Amino acid sequence: MAGLAAMLTVSGTAQAGASPSGPPVRLFGASELHRGTSRALPKWSEALSRHQSDLEAGGADCASGRPGDCGPAHWQALLAQLQGKTRRRQLDLLNQYVNRAPYVSDSANYGQGDYWASPRELFTRGGDCEDYAIAKFLALRTLGVSQNDMRVVVLEDGRRREIHAALVVFLDGERWLLDNQLSQVVPVDAITHYRPIYAIDGENWILYRTSAAPGRDRDRQPAAPTPAR
Repeated sequence: MAGLAAMLTVSGTAQAGASPSGPPVRLFGASELHRGTSRALPKWSEALSRHQSDLEAGGADCASGRPGDCGPAHWQALLAQLQGKTRRRQLDLLNQYVNRAPYVSDSANYGQGDYWASPRELFTRGGDCEDYAIAKFLALRTLGVSQNDMRVVVLEDGRRREIHAALVVFLDGERWLLDNQLSQVVPVDAITHYRPIYAIDGENWILYRTSAAPGRDRDRQPAAPTPAR
């Protein structure tokens, strides 16, 4: 999970960037510092590209015995379960369904420090925090939720003292948190130990100005993600 934050270098030199759709939004008490394009986050683009390839390739049922076949089956089962429900009910069911995927670190799963998985990969191999958030984001986008009303948020968990990721959804004037560490969907303001570093709304990334954490030097702000080469 440390690789999530490693995508950002530490400095105070962030400059104004491209502005995503929608007004600035405060999350976990933090305000927006900088906005830019998600093209600067290649792992995000690669995960979305693999998901699109998975959808186009389809897949057999789990009885085939071939690795990966259960991934599309899980994806279709998830979407079928959510169809026809109210949007708020969809959030609860989605969080419960995706959170049942086994947690597996990237180092154990892929032999690397940070890998952003597609939903098929999450359902067939397990995954870590950002993989749950990505699957939830893509499911809701498929069901018609605007990506401007969602944020995959990379944050610091002040209790666990580690980098984490979760999904925030804006609905009916409330900001809802869908988190693989929480069994329930809760309002963002109910969580006081999270401090956002940056977020992704699909086409854009948003850097956040965080307040000082107890016992931590938070004077320096992370700069923009290193552009893809």
